[in-house]
Amino acid sequence: RLQEVQRQAMIEIGRRTLSGSFSHAQAQELSLIYRVRLAQRLELPAQPREMNFVRDVDVSPEELEVAYQKVVKAEDSAALLALINTQRFWYEHLVATYQGEFSAIYQRSVQALAQLEAQVDLLPATATQRMKAIFENYKNDNIELFERLTTEALARNPGLTVPAGENPEP
Repeated sequence: RLQEVQRQAMIEIGRRTLSGSFSHAQAQELSLIYRVRLAQRLELPAQPREMNFVRDVDVSPEELEVAYQKVVKAEDSAALLALINTQRFWYEHLVATYQGEFSAIYQRSVQALAQLEAQVDLLPATATQRMKAIFENYKNDNIELFERLTTEALARNPGLTVPAGENPEP
């Protein structure tokens, strides 16, 4: 959610920069406004809940609503799964939590390699081809498990919803 909030803030910063002079300090403030004003509603972790200063930048309630709805819409898409799948901490969490399932994939691959090594009469090219297939299967099985576990986690923890009939476009 936080990354999508930042993306929405950057889009607005880009708009304002194109329409006139918009300083770096104003851009930082605008980004902070998005994070502060959407933190509670989007349940953003470790975000400031208030600002002690305001310069000459403001964001309308309508702009914040559009940003909120776009964050919610992005959360209900394949893009979220793709984003989560790029996060190292999530990968490490799944491997630690589901060590047995990942270990089973590893053990199957080790066993397949041992069986391949026992086939002493194979031509080198054939052995190489089969070894590559074992490694490819190992990689694909890990990806499939990772995606399945992520999808299950998302299903257990549904995101926010946009009220029916609301459109995230301004």
